[in-house]
Amino acid sequence: MNHPPQAASCALLSGAVPTDSMAAPWLPRTVPCGTILCVGLVLAGDPQHWCAAASPYAAPDELERASRFIHTIDAARHLAGRALVRKVLAAATGVSFPATPFSRNAWGKPELPGSPVSFSISHAGTMLWTAFCRHTPVGIDVEAIPSATDVFELARMLHSDECAEIAALSQHEAVACFYRTWVRKEAVLKAVGEGLNRSLTSFRVSTGAASGNWLQQPPGGEGYASPGWTTADIAVREGYFCSVAAQASGLSLAVHHVPCPDAALFFA
Repeated sequence: MNHPPQAASCALLSGAVPTDSMAAPWLPRTVPCGTILCVGLVLAGDPQHWCAAASPYAAPDELERASRFIHTIDAARHLAGRALVRKVLAAATGVSFPATPFSRNAWGKPELPGSPVSFSISHAGTMLWTAFCRHTPVGIDVEAIPSATDVFELARMLHSDECAEIAALSQHEAVACFYRTWVRKEAVLKAVGEGLNRSLTSFRVSTGAASGNWLQQPPGGEGYASPGWTTADIAVREGYFCSVAAQASGLSLAVHHVPCPDAALFFA
């Protein structure tokens, strides 16, 4: 779930900008039109190594924020997520911008001014996921299931129909159902660009196990069009849930798991 930033211990390297093309052979080579491209990475090994390897691909404000996290893994996820976005965009567009700062919309969602490709970043535990889509707002969310959570209480934050469906389940079923519902809703909110600044009760998703087309009542209201949507769940490791949403109908889904367990190899 969304957590407030914490303050951080991570030795960050702000050395010379790499001279490579940033188009590593394991990266997707393009973000095709009409496709949501999802790229996932597991931050295996020492988080400090990920901090050091990702730092040359980070903007000054990202390095400063990472330095304020208490836990090194939080800094590693923050830096590696933005480095991964820059690498994928460079591979897809042929334009390198290793430390170009991202702008942010009014609610804090990072953007790259002038880019035809929108993106979204999410991380939980050691998992990092990014989503990309041309000319279409996109959002992705991944969550790790905590060992002990009162999901019946948390479900009260959701739409009344979603809450009722979760309340009717056993404890074991309700945990999976709640987190499946949560990542779907966060993915939609990220695609809208507002995150949790928009009420979770203002739209509705299916709580069932069907892995696609689960947005039942899209966000709306003054100033919001009601475009078609493409929504899907992404199969990830046990103990996690992940979903993606984009504000256009009929998009295809391409999922790319980065086969790179080592920070030095990833940023080579």
